[in-house]
Amino acid sequence: MLSVLLASVALAGNLISNPDFSAGTEGWQITASEFCQREIVSSDRGGKAVKLDLKQIPGAPGWEVQCQQQINSPLKQGQVLEFSFWARSITRNKINAFVQAASAPYSDVMSRELVLTPEWRSYKVSGIANASFAAKQAQAGFHLNFGTGTVELASVSLEAIEPVPLAKPERLLNGPKLSDWRTPGVTLSNPAGPLLSKFVVKRGASPWDNLIGVPLDKGIVAGQTVSVSLQMRSRTKSRATVHIEESNPPNAKYVSGPVTLTPTWQAFRFAGIVPKSLAPKEGQLTIFLGYETGEVELKDVVVENLGFKPLSEVKQTIQYYASGKRDLAWKAAAEARIEKQRRGPLVVNVVRNGKPLPGAKIQVEMLRHAFRFGTAAPAELINGNNATSNRFRAELKSLFNTVTLENDLKWPNTDADGYDAPDKAIAWLKQNGFRVRGHNGVWGSERNVPAGAWAMKDSVLKDRVSDRVEEVVTRYKGQLYLWDVVNEAVTETSLWDRIGWETFGQVFRIAKVADPSALTAYNDYNITEESQVGTGHKEKAKERVQQLLNQGAPVDIIGIQAHVGTPLTPMPTVFKALDEMAALGPRLEITEYDLGVHDDKVHAEHMEDFLTTCFSHPQVDGFIMWGFWEGAHWRANEGGAMYRRDWTARPTVKAYRDLVFKKWWTNETANSDSNGMAKFRPFYGTHKIKVTVGKVTREFIGEILPGDAATFRVNWEGN
Repeated sequence: MLSVLLASVALAGNLISNPDFSAGTEGWQITASEFCQREIVSSDRGGKAVKLDLKQIPGAPGWEVQCQQQINSPLKQGQVLEFSFWARSITRNKINAFVQAASAPYSDVMSRELVLTPEWRSYKVSGIANASFAAKQAQAGFHLNFGTGTVELASVSLEAIEPVPLAKPERLLNGPKLSDWRTPGVTLSNPAGPLLSKFVVKRGASPWDNLIGVPLDKGIVAGQTVSVSLQMRSRTKSRATVHIEESNPPNAKYVSGPVTLTPTWQAFRFAGIVPKSLAPKEGQLTIFLGYETGEVELKDVVVENLGFKPLSEVKQTIQYYASGKRDLAWKAAAEARIEKQRRGPLVVNVVRNGKPLPGAKIQVEMLRHAFRFGTAAPAELINGNNATSNRFRAELKSLFNTVTLENDLKWPNTDADGYDAPDKAIAWLKQNGFRVRGHNGVWGSERNVPAGAWAMKDSVLKDRVSDRVEEVVTRYKGQLYLWDVVNEAVTETSLWDRIGWETFGQVFRIAKVADPSALTAYNDYNITEESQVGTGHKEKAKERVQQLLNQGAPVDIIGIQAHVGTPLTPMPTVFKALDEMAALGPRLEITEYDLGVHDDKVHAEHMEDFLTTCFSHPQVDGFIMWGFWEGAHWRANEGGAMYRRDWTARPTVKAYRDLVFKKWWTNETANSDSNGMAKFRPFYGTHKIKVTVGKVTREFIGEILPGDAATFRVNWEGN
């Protein structure tokens, strides 16, 4: 059994129809049938099973082949669900068991990848319904496109359960010995001391390069609250971050507590809700220490399962800000820069019969910013024909002027799925006045190229990379304002190591020839998050950009992703990082902003501060979020979105609107003077200009470009 054993009471019967395949595959939908032949067989454990003979679709994701069914009963937000089944695979295939929304973007309620054994085994996946679903709005099943072979499934069950509460908090660590702890990059100073004592730390390239960690001895049930209590001090006033996370990559984190230590002992407590069940050793306590060289001491470490206690009832000591509190001393200077750099002079000159016309009423009303305010969005949601897509499109039009297709234009996806979905989405976006950002041309590692490409000879793969960039940029010539030609070459290097780093610069030249009107960008992360991750990644990103420039590559934009975590970097440090990148020459764009915190106040404050800082920098031309709605957000479980799954707005929405559509939005009125002139200082962008003389009003559209002074002459005819 690969799950946590859970004492529970079922609230209803099995939500899966035909769970034992006694009626064949009735009720089950099996996609890509030419790659997934089915047969009903007798199960060795009694009853029937479905045997699926699989032929992998090369280069396609796991969900291209699936066995699933819609759930005919409603699900309630907060319900704990158990999805259990028996399975085996004589070829040891991997599957992904899931419960998810039944329509785009198919957001997961829970999912788990499992490698099956040749013997029948029982599996159980547990999770919390992150939203309420009406009948047939959710689905459950198995993604199967992970390899050629055979998978057998039997006795499938999905139940909404009421877990039995814990009588008292349960210790998840049973007094581990020092030898149980992993200590990469960290030296134990006094091994004869107490369980946890003094650690000598050298600064790492990233904070997680130097850490201490230990697996949890006991399992956790989906929906339970886990807390970490400990005391820490540091003579060198070092920083640390305490996590409860999954033991295996990608090490999803469910508790995170950043701390800046002092020479005196301080008690800390952090908590979080674990959204999926974890068996013993599948969760771990880790403490990142690689922020700087120094010493850290720990004692009295306690990890507890608090049962289903609401997080609001757990007293925590979270230090969101690296400095200990929100600092606004920088803000006045930022607002002065905005006033100087984001607005320009506009003169409307009204004449009649060649003479100045005084007393004309002139209104300047903004329609769209020249600055790019945007978000990532999946093509399926843009293209959908349902209430969710309707709401999503309406919010896009209400909030943004720029969109990045989140995954649809990435090479493996266009290779596997073609261009129909992005073609349709881009057509809608262009019809509705959006600027569309191309993401991305090449992401340089084996996992980010089509499956068959990596098996090619180096010379053939090199040609394939060049062809890929030329093909995708040419296809959308004149439609996209920018391409992320290369993504994340600091860490994703295996492709360039194979085909030669000269190709790194060459693909930029190919893109520029394919569409001279499109800006070309290099995109990377961990540049503005110094308090969270240090400066190592930023320095390497600067080297990569300089490498491109030295090769003569036409780099117009440096894309700065800004996936922000705690502790939050002070805004002057963020501005300094922007300065450092701008000094390389190309202009800047914030490309993938998000912040993973559940505290609504902190989430809104950081959005306001970070957006203000970026808008105030003279080299920054755009601010694109990496999603805005919890139903289509990669950091939904971390509190990354500004709209909840049910479209409830977090305070961040108001903070964003107040800046973009109020504080930085022009709506001014003045009368022409004796010279027939009215002077304004609007924000750069597109404006509707209304001129009223007497009872007659005429209007026109005026574009005020960054850095320009604009004068519009209005020849008034008639009275």
